[in-house]
Amino acid sequence: MIIVLQMGLRTLGQNMSRRMVATMYLRNRAEFAVALARQMAVSFASCCVQACSFWCRRKLDIAWQKRLTTELHKSYFEGSFFYRQANMPSGIPDPGQRIVRDVEMLLHQLTRFCVDCVQGPLEMLYSVARLVWYMSDRSYYVPIIVLYSWLMLQFRNHFAPALRRGLLMAKSSKLSGAYRDAHTRLIQNA
Repeated sequence: MIIVLQMGLRTLGQNMSRRMVATMYLRNRAEFAVALARQMAVSFASCCVQACSFWCRRKLDIAWQKRLTTELHKSYFEGSFFYRQANMPSGIPDPGQRIVRDVEMLLHQLTRFCVDCVQGPLEMLYSVARLVWYMSDRSYYVPIIVLYSWLMLQFRNHFAPALRRGLLMAKSSKLSGAYRDAHTRLIQNA
């Protein structure tokens, strides 16, 4: 709902900017003042929706983080992994903190990914609907535009596949975890 509202406000803001520029070039001060006031109202509404979107995203992030942290801690203590960690020479000093930090990093990216997966197709459908609306007499161009966009996305995935980017992110996370682990050990043994 918020994503649809953001798209609508963005379109309204673009249309109002166009009208405001037209009144500015016509040097009509009264209409320019009205258009400017409307533009400011739409900008304020857009800021409110953006803040609401951030709040909802954070709320979702915290709910997922709470649930996953609870599940990981439960499985950690049920499996008695803490005994094995305590007796290993290279054990993790504080696995509880490590779980919380890693879950936070994972879920922040996961929330952004999920929102982008929903927002992308919605914006595409909205853009196609606007194209059909504005090009009602030449709507046969719309499938060509959609096909072109799809082909460009396929080429991007072919030349830079998501798996390669994901493996790079996994390697980066692994190195970051090893660095944090070594840093924690260094602090504790200093």
